[in-house]
Amino acid sequence: MSSGLMADPPQHMGPFPLMVKALKLFTDTNTFMRRYSRGEHTYVRYLTDPTLRQLLSDINAFRASLPPHLRRAIRTLDNGAHTVDPELFLVIGFTHASVINLGEPLITHQTWSNDAAKMVLSAIRAILSFLYELNATTYDSELQ
Repeated sequence: MSSGLMADPPQHMGPFPLMVKALKLFTDTNTFMRRYSRGEHTYVRYLTDPTLRQLLSDINAFRASLPPHLRRAIRTLDNGAHTVDPELFLVIGFTHASVINLGEPLITHQTWSNDAAKMVLSAIRAILSFLYELNATTYDSELQ
């Protein structure tokens, strides 16, 4: 995915197009991992792989491109009730899952404290926080 795919006019920015892009990122990371897992594995080789760098750049560009009003899937309505946008839920989940997918080779008992591994652990914590927040609310799931 190139950074050009991240730039959309505001009138075309919504939960569904973001979900498609997040799914594309996740698919790209799966494809990379399948290709990478066929070869010889070294930590240094993995971290210096240009495709890995591009995918991480794409994920970061995607995150940065999210408008502030579309960064949270759970919203509190005027009456105090909570609503969950399922498409934004998937955007958040697929984006973090893409990072986790790329980081799977980085999490070992020897490397878990490295910066790259910390990025993965941060994505895992973000998903858990989101699930805890979802579980702690009374919510209504609706398509917008």
